[in-house]
Amino acid sequence: MVTTVPSTPRRNGSPVSDPDDARPWQNPFDPDEVVGPAGDSPEGPSELPDLGDRMARHAEDAVEHARTTFGVELDGTRDSIELLEMIGYTIHRLLAEEGEQLSDPEFDTLCTIYGGYLGEMIRKTLGGDWEYDLLAQPGSALISLRLEQGRVFPPMKWARRIEKGNDEDLRVFFEKIANAGKPPRSE
Repeated sequence: MVTTVPSTPRRNGSPVSDPDDARPWQNPFDPDEVVGPAGDSPEGPSELPDLGDRMARHAEDAVEHARTTFGVELDGTRDSIELLEMIGYTIHRLLAEEGEQLSDPEFDTLCTIYGGYLGEMIRKTLGGDWEYDLLAQPGSALISLRLEQGRVFPPMKWARRIEKGNDEDLRVFFEKIANAGKPPRSE
């Protein structure tokens, strides 16, 4: 079991903490990168980096980080929510009870990759599309997953899980979303 806060996740041997990956709740674009040749303005969202691809890569980073740091195998199935919750519990405990600390980039990276994994589990179960929500927090572009039932914010949910603890249980969150719109189970 881990006795210190997990190290910075890596992709292909390099830290996953570049500016495009760091802040899940802020606009991840450098306006200079969105502008086309000769200063032309982009035609629309199709010229922005594909968020679905980015979040799928972040989910893969979470799988690798979970394997190397916690010794668990996240397999993308609904059953892996138990392991994801265990990782969230462990990180929260290390931060809240044992006084370990994460730098802002480490915290942001963990929220992005594990939020990406959580969102990909939801998307694979219920469908949906990754989008930037410009309305939820004025002045920011929040990463969200648009579902038929509404919108969820997996990176923000992960942040709340490791900051607030058991009140933000990922299993409860996932089941509420998975069961939304379905008739209640009879006891």
